[in-house]
Amino acid sequence: MAVTPDFHYTRSQIVTEAQTNPWKRQADFDAEVEPDDMAETAARYQRAAAEADDAGELAELASRVGAESGSRDGASLVDDEGLIRMTTAELDTPGVEKVVHGLQKAMNTAIETAERVSTLIHDGGLDHEVGRHSADAVDEWNDCLAQLEAQRPPLGTTYRVPAALPAVFVTDAGGTVPVPPVWAGATFDFQLTQELHDRIRNRHLGKAATTAVRFDGEVRDEIDAYRHRLSGFGRELSDDGYDILGGPFQLLANPEMARYAADGLADELAKKHPDRTRLAEYAAVLATIRERIFAPDDEISGPGDMEDAVRGSLTEQERAYLVEFYGALSPETLSGLGRDLFEEAAGIGGGRYSGWEDDGPSLYATGRDVSNGLLMLMNEGIGGLDLANWMGENGRRDQDLVPEAVGALAPDPGLDRQPVPRASLDASLDFGTLLSTSTVPVGDEFRLRLDALGEETAGRQHDEDSYYGGKYAEWDVSYDRPRGYEPWNDQYRWNTPEQRLAHEYGDPEYLDPQDVPEWQVREGVYGLASLFDRRLPENWEFGRQGG
Repeated sequence: MAVTPDFHYTRSQIVTEAQTNPWKRQADFDAEVEPDDMAETAARYQRAAAEADDAGELAELASRVGAESGSRDGASLVDDEGLIRMTTAELDTPGVEKVVHGLQKAMNTAIETAERVSTLIHDGGLDHEVGRHSADAVDEWNDCLAQLEAQRPPLGTTYRVPAALPAVFVTDAGGTVPVPPVWAGATFDFQLTQELHDRIRNRHLGKAATTAVRFDGEVRDEIDAYRHRLSGFGRELSDDGYDILGGPFQLLANPEMARYAADGLADELAKKHPDRTRLAEYAAVLATIRERIFAPDDEISGPGDMEDAVRGSLTEQERAYLVEFYGALSPETLSGLGRDLFEEAAGIGGGRYSGWEDDGPSLYATGRDVSNGLLMLMNEGIGGLDLANWMGENGRRDQDLVPEAVGALAPDPGLDRQPVPRASLDASLDFGTLLSTSTVPVGDEFRLRLDALGEETAGRQHDEDSYYGGKYAEWDVSYDRPRGYEPWNDQYRWNTPEQRLAHEYGDPEYLDPQDVPEWQVREGVYGLASLFDRRLPENWEFGRQGG
């Protein structure tokens, strides 16, 4: 039976072979950006800008502007190249014009990237290359047919036994193969085999898969470059007073950007010498969320202010961002950041974060932002995950949204069997160091986990088999000081509440958190304990408000 050639490759066949899906990546990005709707969004900001008293109002006003008006006015804001051109000539409100220009740049970056990514897949991109591989396979098959025809016996020649047939060979890209005779009714004949067909087909399918992997990498690079640029726009807009988590332009802090920021943070921390500025950039949205929900640190002067410190609750977008961000972080990343904080504070970090005293973002500030974001996510009192709600909404419980890293580092004490393997003792101690930098209260339900973990690990940082056990021994031997001394402190302060309160309270972003008044540690403003206290797990109860 003659072979029916089939050299058409479906996307699913290529995806299975390539183990990656550039078509889906492009479609997901297009759905995220929605370039066709960008003009409508721009029109709503255009109208809002005319009414805003300052940049801080722009997102809220743009949300109020009806979608119908945006749809009606949007076409006039698109130029011949399909880019947004918002007019600001009549704007005289300080800051608003600058924010409008920043939003326009962000929108056009999204539109241009979506176009480039689409071109990589369609319009002469991957789809064209897949078609070329199919055509190459057809050409190779046809060449083998031509070779066979050139060797076929003259028309009318009849062979009753195979032994009388001449030897026939064809050569494809994989080498030379014999063509066996087949019985064709009244005589023997020659036909290309199914095996040869499959060999040609699979070879070009492999080439198509290799091409798909290459294009997927190019698409990924385009999207990563876009996210890097967009995060920069987000920082600038936030610095100018714009609420990047509000308004109809949702691309600055969506779940996809959250995963990008988390991956970037993890990759940067894994480097031999992490860049502190890049770390601060990846944690910037976390800081923005904290600023919106809680009062600034300098406005909290005593325990009586704690009740008024909460100014809002997490929006759906903010909560979704936090879920994605911490869901993308591993236990090793969170505990590793805590270990870096400990070593840098103790002066034993080996210079990984050189320039600690220089101007610019500090590692402590990044740790604080990451810790704050996690505690906000785990605080049901401000709209975070409600660990006590076992019924769930929309078929999904909040417990199912708890990041795996949190489940490993701070397991649920109420479960005999944990959903993920728990972390080591040292990792839990490192996690405690990270949480100690927080400047937000701890949620009631999550506090139960931390209390249980604190009881389990209390005092164990002195264990000989603990990383910290050796470090404490070294300090006790190296410094001929009373036990209350902090040897790495520039002024050699005493580690007692009375001594701490005797010192001036300075900027927590650059200053030793021991300078924070004791009531702030006790009331939970500064979270769970002083980073430099060292007896971290024992002091986790300080995270309780009013405790």
